[in-house]
Amino acid sequence: VRGRKQGRKKKRKEGRKEEKGNKKEREGDRREGQRKERRKRKEREGGRR
Repeated sequence: VRGRKQGRKKKRKEGRKEEKGNKKEREGDRREGQRKERRKRKEREGGRR
């Protein structure tokens, strides 16, 4: 298991140079995605209120 985790870390570090500047942008995107998911879930559960 340990080896796999390390490999993933290394791969991530490779593509980091481009990503360094827009880390906050990426975070925002993730938050948007979560919000969308939540909205979908609400719609599925009890329709629109």
